[in-house]
Amino acid sequence: MLRRLLLAFVLSLTVFQGIEAGKYNRVVDIGDKPQGWKQLPGTDGKEHALADLTDAKAVAVIFTCNDCPVAIAYQDRIKQLAKDYGDQGLQVIAINVNKGESIFGMKLRAKAEDFQFPYLYDESQETAKSYGAVCTPHVFLLDGKRAIAYMGAFDDNWQKPAAVSKKYLEDAVIAVLDGKSPEVAESKQVGCAIRWNSK
Repeated sequence: MLRRLLLAFVLSLTVFQGIEAGKYNRVVDIGDKPQGWKQLPGTDGKEHALADLTDAKAVAVIFTCNDCPVAIAYQDRIKQLAKDYGDQGLQVIAINVNKGESIFGMKLRAKAEDFQFPYLYDESQETAKSYGAVCTPHVFLLDGKRAIAYMGAFDDNWQKPAAVSKKYLEDAVIAVLDGKSPEVAESKQVGCAIRWNSK
């Protein structure tokens, strides 16, 4: 199991080179408006849609999962981001698209970790395809018009929170909530490769 996770992590760092849309994204670029999600089941027992978030000034869409070491390393930082900026208009949405996971397992994790943001399951994986997401975590910040203002990594050090020097997502959130464009709009995503359904 550990060998498979490490291999997936290495692949996610190496296979996406020579990209045309964004610098690190094959599908979308800054300013694009990816297709929103509809009727995705959440760990709260409800169905969720992007169109429901009319009051949010910004939406942080984070593709994540239950078992990737990198995703697990970031979950406390994601929780803190939601707590620090929720009252200012940020809505955090976590989406799991991994093959082999289930809403039941996600509910257990959300309860154990006290997630205070929607954690959704997209079994079809269409949301990830629309955003060009390739790994967990892969972060996208949408502005008030639901255009991509930032995409890539959460920050620059997944292993050591105390050693983080560039808070990419948080800096982008602050800028967007202040009506500005982020100074850094894109960074290289880091994480375990998404497990895709067989074609």
